[in-house]
Amino acid sequence: LMRDGKKVLESERIGDVIKTALPGDAISIGPGLYKERIIINIPITLFASGQGVEVQHETEDPYESTVVVQVPSGQAQMKGITVRHSSPSVASNYAVRINSGSLRMENCDVSSSTGSGVGTEGGSVQIVSCSITSSKRHGVAIFPGLSPTETDSSVRDSIIRGNGLSGLYIRGDGQEVEVVTSDIVSNSAWGINAAGGGIAKISGCSRIERNGKGKYKEEADGIIRINTHTQSCNYR
Repeated sequence: LMRDGKKVLESERIGDVIKTALPGDAISIGPGLYKERIIINIPITLFASGQGVEVQHETEDPYESTVVVQVPSGQAQMKGITVRHSSPSVASNYAVRINSGSLRMENCDVSSSTGSGVGTEGGSVQIVSCSITSSKRHGVAIFPGLSPTETDSSVRDSIIRGNGLSGLYIRGDGQEVEVVTSDIVSNSAWGINAAGGGIAKISGCSRIERNGKGKYKEEADGIIRINTHTQSCNYR
């Protein structure tokens, strides 16, 4: 691990380095398998310094996400990191969970063998050039927190594929997700399911196809808005 150009002992865990970080710090992570949970509570950047950086958390304890973001304000970032997850729980089961603040994920690869790949419960997420595949439940699940506030999340230039329920599930008044030039394909339920006042806005050459129940599902005042350009573009 490298933090702000200073070398950190290889035996240290990512979480230990985060505990010494300051807001705005960038932490470089060398190739390797890191078997731990990561709790991000300040706006910092975690980025892979090369290929093959994987963070894995497999446990029999319930409600333990691999990455948890609870930033009071500002945005945390993860770049080039693979995230794997297994933790038994009925709800709130995600590989990456955002409780507050915002997380930007770029060039990440995420999967959960027990839950959803990425989930928000009060925070927001910007997913850019990521693969979110083969999770047991949804690829991405957007929910309000205990004190509901409006949040704007986005999925851009990404692939959400082969998940056990819907590719993108949005529920709750004020929860809005923009989908831009992304593939949401081959998920077992809906490509995009908007419920309970949740809103999905689809634009660019987004491909929503080969999902088990169909492209879209609007229920309980959920709304899906499709840019007309999306209907006629030439897919990648």
